[in-house]
Amino acid sequence: DGVFATRRGPWKWIEGVPAAGVKRGALKIRAAEHKPQLYNLVEDPAETRDVSADHPKVAAGLKALLGRYRRGGYSRELPPPMPPEVAAPIPPLPPLTGQVVLRESLTAASKAPWAAISGTWAAQDSGQWGTAVNAKRPATLRGPLPITDGTLQYELSFGRADRHSLRIHAAGEGNRSFRVTVWPTRLDIAKNPEKGETAPTFLARYALELKNKTWYTLRITFVGDTITTQCGGVTATAKHAIFAEPKERMFLQWYDGDGGLRSVVVTR
Repeated sequence: DGVFATRRGPWKWIEGVPAAGVKRGALKIRAAEHKPQLYNLVEDPAETRDVSADHPKVAAGLKALLGRYRRGGYSRELPPPMPPEVAAPIPPLPPLTGQVVLRESLTAASKAPWAAISGTWAAQDSGQWGTAVNAKRPATLRGPLPITDGTLQYELSFGRADRHSLRIHAAGEGNRSFRVTVWPTRLDIAKNPEKGETAPTFLARYALELKNKTWYTLRITFVGDTITTQCGGVTATAKHAIFAEPKERMFLQWYDGDGGLRSVVVTR
């Protein structure tokens, strides 16, 4: 899938970001593999146990080494040192347009129609920070989303969580929904399975590079059957009939750790 990796001594580090244009079927089948991973090939030659959490400095060193190869343009030998890359500032998004139908700062404890339905939530750092119960039970904040065509925008900040998921439910029966998932290294758009289906339908995947403890704007715009998602200087688009349906509610979730949310605005 175009995923880069590098090895030094017993260590092998996998970047986990698939190349643009990888077929949806491949993204769906190997979704669990598209994440950073670290293996000790002497102790674990079959690569059965990801030890990146146990050896963060090793993972960071191999990530930097891969960046040096990439910037040098070759890997037959080690490219010479280069000045540190200076990340270009993320251009600000244009002002929101349309009628504002919902505005919530999330600077204090949530009140109706908002509800914290799982995990622990606390006001800090000018937003609401949620902490997941465990790896399988996310911290979840539920809110209304009274639009068909329109825009949902809010800010998010990663703490220790490995990903943030925005799940949006369509109005009507059937509990039909889709999701936008933001990882520090990628952004996914998928339709959730309905009754009789066993797996989500992955619609798009884009590479990201987000830092912890940094606020980023996430903007999702719906026009007919098209969704446009913007975050961290990346614009992701996808098409599906469910995007054209009236929306009813949203679930803002943090998995396997904690993260912050603030400044929710919805326009129609």
